[in-house]
Amino acid sequence: MSFIDEKYKMVRMKLIDAFAQCEYITLAFDFWSSRTMDSYLGIEYYYVDDSFELKSGLIDMQYFPGKSLPIEPNLHIFQNEASHTKQNIAEYLDQVLTSLKIEDKVCGFVTDSGANVVAAIKELNHRNNKSYLRVGCTAHLLHLVVSKFFPFQLKKKARSVEFEIEEEDEDYYSEEDEIPSPIANSTEEEKLFNLLVKVRKLVAVFSKSTVGTAILKETLKENGHKKIKTLKKPNLTRWSSFYMCLSRYFYSIDK
Repeated sequence: MSFIDEKYKMVRMKLIDAFAQCEYITLAFDFWSSRTMDSYLGIEYYYVDDSFELKSGLIDMQYFPGKSLPIEPNLHIFQNEASHTKQNIAEYLDQVLTSLKIEDKVCGFVTDSGANVVAAIKELNHRNNKSYLRVGCTAHLLHLVVSKFFPFQLKKKARSVEFEIEEEDEDYYSEEDEIPSPIANSTEEEKLFNLLVKVRKLVAVFSKSTVGTAILKETLKENGHKKIKTLKKPNLTRWSSFYMCLSRYFYSIDK
């Protein structure tokens, strides 16, 4: 057994012992993509201990391919044309709850509002005769609200090479989302779009150049910035990324 395997078993046993001492647990899970576009599903736990201290952490991270792949021994890889289905998500959640002995302690899940995710919780409840609650992630809901007022033309143009959309999020914006915003086709919209395009291209230059990044950091020091903050690349489906992109840009040019 490798060192990593031993550490994994030790931490997992500590986690099971900690869960045995608490009465209620809330879980949150979401799909994420690596830089190489490998899809993963991560689960976090939250509970309050006897000292009224909030405890939280990651309990599992599972490779979740979007297409059918050969099943390898000892890996929970689902051989299915679309592995992000409600059945597969529910099966995975069931495995995690059972292995950690918390199926009767979990009171609910915090998730985004994806149709497959919502359906997965219903499927989990149905197969186990449970009544787990599903609570929408506040950050995600706020992002959707803001997106409704995001310039319509900007969202359409953003599908081009100017901005990056992760493969798994191609259907993030439905037809219902593509409703002209109050400032669609306005001067304000064009100004915003042009600014974001220019800043996006500028960020792309620094993100691909170690020399450029070093020069930027040195320039920030010379201009009296106490904290060195690197530029952030925006992404339509990454919450607050456009705000962070512009915030870092204005911070960098501020003397």
